[in-house]
Amino acid sequence: MNDHPHPPSRCAILLLLALELALTGAAAIALRHLAQPLALPARAAGWGQRYAVSQPAADFRPFAESQRFPLLREVRLALAPKPQRAQRWNSRAGDWLAGGAGIGWLALWLARRQRPGAGWICSALWSMAAMLPQPYGLPGGFWWTLAALCLAGYLCFGIFNRQGGVVQARTGSAAAATLWSATGWPGWVFFTGIGLLWVIDFAARGPERAAFFGLYQADALWLANLSLSLAALWRDRWLTGLVRAATALTDLWMRRRGPLLLGGCGLLLTLAIGCVGRPDDVKPWPGLAKPHLSSELLRSIFAIALAWCLYRAGEYRTSRPRIRSTLLQLGAVLLLVLAGLAWSRDGGPALVIFLALCLTFNTPLAHALASRHAAGGLLALLVLMLAGWASWDYAVHDIAPRFSQRAAERAAAIHAPYRAGSPYLAQVHWLMDATPPAGFGLARVPWCGAKAMVGIGACTLGSGAPLQTPSDYAPAGLAAVYGLPGAALLLFALLIWLAGLSWPGLAAWRSGRAPPWALLQCWLVVVFALLALAQTLITVGGSLGAIPLTGVTLPLLGYGGAALCMAALWAGLALNPAGSQRRLP
Repeated sequence: MNDHPHPPSRCAILLLLALELALTGAAAIALRHLAQPLALPARAAGWGQRYAVSQPAADFRPFAESQRFPLLREVRLALAPKPQRAQRWNSRAGDWLAGGAGIGWLALWLARRQRPGAGWICSALWSMAAMLPQPYGLPGGFWWTLAALCLAGYLCFGIFNRQGGVVQARTGSAAAATLWSATGWPGWVFFTGIGLLWVIDFAARGPERAAFFGLYQADALWLANLSLSLAALWRDRWLTGLVRAATALTDLWMRRRGPLLLGGCGLLLTLAIGCVGRPDDVKPWPGLAKPHLSSELLRSIFAIALAWCLYRAGEYRTSRPRIRSTLLQLGAVLLLVLAGLAWSRDGGPALVIFLALCLTFNTPLAHALASRHAAGGLLALLVLMLAGWASWDYAVHDIAPRFSQRAAERAAAIHAPYRAGSPYLAQVHWLMDATPPAGFGLARVPWCGAKAMVGIGACTLGSGAPLQTPSDYAPAGLAAVYGLPGAALLLFALLIWLAGLSWPGLAAWRSGRAPPWALLQCWLVVVFALLALAQTLITVGGSLGAIPLTGVTLPLLGYGGAALCMAALWAGLALNPAGSQRRLP
């Protein structure tokens, strides 16, 4: 069976690559222009004064005082953020973003060529790109050495694999010859760059505890770009491993005591992941106080399970017993994930999961209606999505406050933000009301309050934008920098870009040109895109005071290193439609 009855011509592929390169260049130029206010001499001086009174190793002080692990203590102190590095990175952020855009495009080109040892070359490219930002505080000599080792590994690989050539000579896929495929990498570059720039600005003049947010986000962006390149390069390996692991778990589920064994092991696993996000002061089982990491892991587990169930169910064109079995398996995974989230005391991802489910399970019915009448299918999809949103909104406002004290407090804060126990929502509303239509612009936003801006007050957590602005109220931060119309345009473009990532795969699925195994990749991209869509809607609604906010960041445009790296993994699957075409087992 030919996987591609109508493969794109070489000329069409070259045109798409040229268009992608042109859009990447435009995004790099735009980011470099937007970053110019951060590199002004007065701005750099402000950074020096800003960090002169800060404690570079404040977050590591408890560990530094410990004498139990002296070697690990020295390593942590050596990698602690430094004010000098923050100032240097602030003045050169635009240059690194522009250069990283070109390096990433070259890495994606290598991934699409599927040449032997391309992983070594991609790693060497990103190691050389790390010379300027110096991720994790490691010196430039370390990255030069790492780049040299990667190049040496590539040479050794070539010596021991003398066959050479291209692993998969065929390029293109059912989803390759579309204009959407040319907007994937440029969109990633633009949105992540915009998110990094305003987080840097917030870190420079925001609350004291946010002093190194910009460095943390820059390190995460470097790691995310490397992960995206490797995910695009090793796409078939990831899918092969996922198919084998999921098939083995499904076979175990079908055994006599399989569900009981899987349930017990899954519960232990989710509780262990939940301990990562559990606060460290909770007795008798304290955690590591990293809810951003545990929530991303649990949410990714559910997303993979949902994509696998949709793939196994054959897009709802299979027998009823198989559908019931897949739905039962998905329900079991959902319960385990919710148990892990409850154990970690982080309820934000649960809202994202439920809203994504409302959006996902409306698709099959709308598709069935669209097969008879296209207009009727689109109308049905719109009605079902509105109904799902209404049901979800009712559960958040009316049902959740009855069972959760925190949900009740946040619901009350929406109606009276200035009388709430936490001032964060009131501070965000003040910032949005004070923002002019065109926004303040970078280096001009009064993150620390008006009194601090004119020099008659100190910059504290209570004098302006709260510490949680980049992670929980990112739409308000974007509106403060670029104005409300600019922020709305950015968010709308983000939603369009998310839909564009999954559209080529959905078009190939509906046309019947894609091989059966390729549908797994399609559903992985679609499910993660729907999760990002739900996450965007919840974050925007929380910043506007329409729904109780539960600590959900904004995809790509907000502060979140773990979320950015997870997004890079599934984006890498979508950005390489020209990988190998072989069937998966």
